[in-house]
Amino acid sequence: MNPLLTNMSTNETEAFRVASETAAERGWPWRPPFVIHLENGCWDVCAEAELTVRVDLTSGQAIAEPSAQEAILEPLAALLQAKEFAGANGLTWKPSFSLQCTPTHWVVGACQAQFGGQVYIHIGHDGQVQHSMVNPK
Repeated sequence: MNPLLTNMSTNETEAFRVASETAAERGWPWRPPFVIHLENGCWDVCAEAELTVRVDLTSGQAIAEPSAQEAILEPLAALLQAKEFAGANGLTWKPSFSLQCTPTHWVVGACQAQFGGQVYIHIGHDGQVQHSMVNPK
C-alpha cells in the first residue's frame, strides 16, 4: 500500500461518502461515472452530471434507464468491495479512482503506478466481484 495513504485520516471511500452527502445537501445531480483522485493533499471527487439517452441500434427506440425499484448497488458499496478485493488479491490500489455504472455492474478503476497502468474490478449489482483485469503501462 502507498505509505502516503496509510498516514491519512480520510481515505477514498470516506471522501466519496462525504462528497455524496454534500452533493445531496446542495441539490446537485450525483450520477456516474465518478472519478476520485488525490491532488495537493485533497481528494477531488467528481461526478458526471450530463444526461444521456441511450438508443437501441436495431430498434431505434430509447432504452429505459434502470428504475429505482431495480437492484442497483450503491457506488460506495462497489468502491469498498473493489478495495477489499484489490487488497486480498495483491492488486495495487493507488489514487486515482473511477466508477462507471453499467446496467449489470460497476467498473471500478484504480491507478496501478505513478506513470500509468490501471486495474479494473467489475462488481455486480449483487455486490459480488465478477472479474478483474490489469491494463499495464
